[in-house]
Amino acid sequence: MWKVTEKIILIDLGHDYYTVKFLKEENLQKALHQGPWFINAYEAKETKSAIWIRLLELPTEFYDHLVLTKISQKLGKLVKRDVCTSEALRGRYTRICVEVPIGVPMRKKIAIGQHQQPPVYDGSSILCSTCGVLGHTILTCSSRPGKPTII
Repeated sequence: MWKVTEKIILIDLGHDYYTVKFLKEENLQKALHQGPWFINAYEAKETKSAIWIRLLELPTEFYDHLVLTKISQKLGKLVKRDVCTSEALRGRYTRICVEVPIGVPMRKKIAIGQHQQPPVYDGSSILCSTCGVLGHTILTCSSRPGKPTII
C-alpha cells in the first residue's frame, strides 16, 4: 500500500486500534505524510489518533483507573494505562494512552483539583510545536511565522 522497502509489522491492539511498526524511519515518514490510507477499499480519513501522555509528579493515589479516566477526559478518551501506572510501580509520573482529535490544538495544561498539570506528549514527532495540532510538524505548519505563501 505504501510501497515501502521493508516488511512491516501490524499489531492489533483491539477496539479498532492498530500499531504499524517500521524498521526504517524514512518508511514511517512516507506512510504518515504521503498515505494513502485505505480500509476495505475506502480511503480512510484520520480524525483521531492515540497518543501516549505522561503526567509528571501525579500522586500515586490518582493512578486508579476511574481517576485517570476522569483526568483523561480533559484531553480525549482513555484507551489504556501502561503497566507501571496500572501497578503503581513508578512514582515520578503516570503514563496513559489517550485518543485525541487530529487538527485540534492539544492542551498545554489541565486542571487537576487546584493544580495545573502540563501533559507531556510522548512520540510528539507529528505534534506541531507551533500550533499544538497533532498530525503535522513545524515544517509543514500553516501557522508558522515567516512561512512563504503559496499562490
